Amino acid sequence: MEPAIRGLAAHLSGTSEWNTVLLSIDLETQVLHLHEAPRFIPAAELCSVLSSKEPRLVFYRYDYQRQTQPVSDATVLYIYCCPGSSSIRSKMIYSCTVIPLLAAVKKMEGMNVGKKVRESNG
Repeated sequence: MEPAIRGLAAHLSGTSEWNTVLLSIDLETQVLHLHEAPRFIPAAELCSVLSSKEPRLVFYRYDYQRQTQPVSDATVLYIYCCPGSSSIRSKMIYSCTVIPLLAAVKKMEGMNVGKKVRESNG
């Protein structure tokens, strides 16, 4: 999991093979793991990879072009998605993971999380 997240920082120039790291927690063992292999997902399709039933934690490298600069820029977004239909137990476990995970990732060399986003539909 850590190499996947570090890969986002190593490739902030937009040349990485992936821009999305989707994480989930095994509720029985309460262990955080990669939900699927890191991959490239266009921003318009990001919602399609999030579960409508279970919480997810996502690191997403968003590449953007500033009007004043010809070179594109990038920032890493930390997204916590918690659907209203999630069980109370999963909401509690995930919510307790959000801040410690962000703190650990911010300590990684070269990692700069520019934005934190929390999404909930209920």
